[in-house]
Amino acid sequence: MTTATLSAGTPQVSAHFPSHKLTFLGAVRGEAIKFRTLATNWIMLAVTLLIMVGMGAMFAVVINQMYESALAAQEAVATGAAPVAGPTVDNVYNYARGIGDSGMMFGSMLVASIAVVFIGSEYASRQINTTLTTVPRRTATYLAKLLVLSFWTFFIGFISAALSYGVAQLLLDSGITEAVTVNGDVVSNWVAVGLYCMLMSWMGLGFGTLLRNNAGGIVLVVLVMFILTIAMNMVAGASEMIQDFVPYLPMALGQTFTAVGIADDAAITNLEAGLWLSVWCLIPALLGWARLALTDSK
Repeated sequence: MTTATLSAGTPQVSAHFPSHKLTFLGAVRGEAIKFRTLATNWIMLAVTLLIMVGMGAMFAVVINQMYESALAAQEAVATGAAPVAGPTVDNVYNYARGIGDSGMMFGSMLVASIAVVFIGSEYASRQINTTLTTVPRRTATYLAKLLVLSFWTFFIGFISAALSYGVAQLLLDSGITEAVTVNGDVVSNWVAVGLYCMLMSWMGLGFGTLLRNNAGGIVLVVLVMFILTIAMNMVAGASEMIQDFVPYLPMALGQTFTAVGIADDAAITNLEAGLWLSVWCLIPALLGWARLALTDSK
């Protein structure tokens, strides 16, 4: 029997092939490419923008009507007549400064739906198996998706709020536009809208990963955001405890978080509302991470 021997110059072939797994930055880049190449995302982002700007334009008309009423009430008080209930002129100015959040509640539902579909479609097409093979560290995969969604949803929220404000200036009464200019309160409102949309995307990603189904994830978001709010408001009169809980529901917290002119001694300040809203959105996000990290992808 002859034994073949390798010369010293012959390269040794390892039984284990070199690893070509993506780094975390590579995973983020890959998820960004996925997001940009899905036509559905662009359509839904465009619809979100149109809805929010359109709602801002409609609310500008409402603000004009409130302004006329507030001026009439102010004049009545100056002439010694009985005060008329309704918003004051200062209230109207604050509404105008915060007009960027007019369509936020409707826009945020689309944003959350984008997040649900971003992960749910991978489970539907079984592309999730390829994703987890390329990036086997599931926490890295999840964080990469979260970062990409956070960037795009904050961006669309901020831009939509800024455009809503700009379009509203063309429709608002000249007395309002002369008194209301772009200042810290206005820009803070735009940032808050962007952050709200970003947090809603966290909720959407969490529910989408938890249920691994587009329809189920979207329904769960609607349930938490709208149905729960409607149901709790319907029964609020039956219990003082429920009345106290209603302002801490996600929809109410979002409105408080982005509002302009809230007093520092208010029951819930802008910052407190943002923190409580973060809790509502972090819980689904963490549950989604646990489902992805601790269970198989089937």
